[in-house]
Amino acid sequence: MKNFRKFFFSCLLLLPFCVSTMFAGECTGMKCMNKNEKGQSCKMCQKREKMADKMMEDLKVTPEQKTKLETLRKNHEEKINMFRTQMKEKRDAMRTELTKENYDMTVIEGLKNDIKEIGGSMTAERANMPIEMRKLLTAEQFTKLEAKRPKMKKMKKMKGDMHPPMPMEE
Repeated sequence: MKNFRKFFFSCLLLLPFCVSTMFAGECTGMKCMNKNEKGQSCKMCQKREKMADKMMEDLKVTPEQKTKLETLRKNHEEKINMFRTQMKEKRDAMRTELTKENYDMTVIEGLKNDIKEIGGSMTAERANMPIEMRKLLTAEQFTKLEAKRPKMKKMKKMKGDMHPPMPMEE
């Protein structure tokens, strides 16, 4: 009986560690900056999803439109993230080249042109998003969305003002 109690209590002591590692994982949100959240969407992503659902409700979007808009948004985010990754790689390569004792200006000019091209592609993708949304929404829905856009930009700016700037990479 004593051995069973020891075994039982030792299992109870190990249970929190097993459960915490079993549910460990990053936030499931695509744009999440809170990568320390574990197992599910963080509060910020949940709030963003709730706001998106409210927007869909306000615009009276049909289920078919909603799925198409979600697909469009996911594809857009994937493309933008790809451009950001490429941009970071090119900027890092430029920093690396500039720190060399004898840097090569032709390499730097090539990287500069690549950065310019990626930036242009990213801008084109961002400009394309409202055009694609307009194809999916009715004129009335799109007008309502555009009327809400200044308020959304204001909220985004307020959110940006609340957080301290990101530390510089070394």
